[in-house]
Amino acid sequence: MAMQAHRPQGLYVPRVYLPEPTILKFHESRAVVRFIRGPVGSGKSTGIVNDLWYRINSMRPIKGTNIRSSRWIVCATTIDRIRSTAIKEWLYWFPENVITTMSYGNQII
Repeated sequence: MAMQAHRPQGLYVPRVYLPEPTILKFHESRAVVRFIRGPVGSGKSTGIVNDLWYRINSMRPIKGTNIRSSRWIVCATTIDRIRSTAIKEWLYWFPENVITTMSYGNQII
């Protein structure tokens, strides 16, 4: 599956993330399973991808490298919803081949 980040070509400029109070509570939770819901435009996708980034970077790298390997599950009602929200948002914040490398698994639900 080929996806392109929606960003101008050229130099990558890091973005500043400032969570809303409700999303901040999500970040502070240490529950093994967490859910977040809210209206369109409320920052759910932005909060989730930044939370994943924080947790990934909190891990120790693989010995002798600066690589942190992890797997996550992000659920939505359809695979198209995942593409239009979570993956699109991830690539906005963390462009592929600039900051991260993604691998796409099977679409079996």
